[in-house]
Amino acid sequence: MPSTQTVTQAKISELKPGFGIEIQGLDFSEGAPDNDRAFIEELVTIYGVVVMRKTKLDDAAHVGLARRFGELDDVKPYNKAGRVHYQAYDELFDVGNMEHDGSIVNPTSPRAQANKGNSLFHVDSSFNPRRAGYSLLLSHELPPRGTGGSTEFCDTRAAWDDFNEAIKQDLLSKDYISYHSILHSK
Repeated sequence: MPSTQTVTQAKISELKPGFGIEIQGLDFSEGAPDNDRAFIEELVTIYGVVVMRKTKLDDAAHVGLARRFGELDDVKPYNKAGRVHYQAYDELFDVGNMEHDGSIVNPTSPRAQANKGNSLFHVDSSFNPRRAGYSLLLSHELPPRGTGGSTEFCDTRAAWDDFNEAIKQDLLSKDYISYHSILHSK
């Protein structure tokens, strides 16, 4: 029987005033109802980042939820540096340090070297000509607290708010587009 839960029944708390919100108590093991997607999107619009813990999302449910937010990228073209695409879905990109057989990625391998770019601050898929609207991250296993695996976020809306009006007007009037290479982050 499909879930009838709603996000509004979950426990919600701010991570930082005005930026970042955490939702606890959602179970997506049977999919995400449409009203959950709409409410999550509203929270992303208000807070920039939504953290949902212990949702029981598997890869299929993760991709299903992500598709509700728009068209997904096929990541196979980005699987370089010795990577073999082992994911069941072409839209999933593995940024972990585990090989398919459960062993740790060799730190001198091309894959490990390419992954170093993920430790630099970046905007996911910003090198892609088609702008990504959202990044939905799913962890199957986290390292022990304090040993790595920390994902950090910043609020670019706050950076925009800090610009003086002359800079804002200049940026808006020129309709700038930024180009850069994925290699810059490696």
